Amino acid sequence: ADTVDDAFAAPADTISNTFAAPTEADALASPVGTSLDEFEHLDASAKLKVSGRLPAWLDGVYLRNGPGRWRTDRQNATHLFDGFALLTRFDLDPSNNEIAWRSRFLETDAFAHGSAPGRGLLYNEFGTPAGNAGVDRVVSFVRGAAAGGTTDNAVVSVVRTAEGRTVCLSEPTRATYEVDATTLATRGRWDYGGGFFGLPGLLHTAHPVEAEDGTFVNVATSLAPPAYAVYALNANFKNPR
Repeated sequence: ADTVDDAFAAPADTISNTFAAPTEADALASPVGTSLDEFEHLDASAKLKVSGRLPAWLDGVYLRNGPGRWRTDRQNATHLFDGFALLTRFDLDPSNNEIAWRSRFLETDAFAHGSAPGRGLLYNEFGTPAGNAGVDRVVSFVRGAAAGGTTDNAVVSVVRTAEGRTVCLSEPTRATYEVDATTLATRGRWDYGGGFFGLPGLLHTAHPVEAEDGTFVNVATSLAPPAYAVYALNANFKNPR
């Protein structure tokens, strides 16, 4: 998970272990959850229960990206990393000792397909092949290759550009989406600029390194022919070189 604003983890005894829930009442009363709990959208902000006092320096917005749903009607994801991307926003207000929380699923093709009645996984995910038979997995592989890679489930990290835009990404280079950092609404696929999806390969790491001048540095993998490429993006997360 990545932060958007300069908000850092508080000591464990400062904030109560209260986890995401579908309603504000549940958010206030929920006990400790687990990494495999199923979540739903919460478009309106809910106030979370706070034990003790928030430190004055813990002031701002903390934005997380990570898996939030592993089930479809036909098939469940079998790896922790294969859940559909769920954005979570925490507004930290130490002056009023309050934390407001909201969440929303990233609206990818993988999520739309898996959420439809009677459907399963659209693409082979990190650790879960799509479908329950060999032919299903072959069809999923071909479908992903035709689309320019593998899954578009941008479930790993969040990047904030110099222009203040918010980008979610995962290892497949096509799994890159822009979101509204306030509402968490999906704005669409991210265009890196510079040709076919803009990057030198089908896969890259989901954790680009931001240099002191704002440039982002990352490593991409090409499969045909097999090769690694170190590339850089400008401070607006565009124009690979």
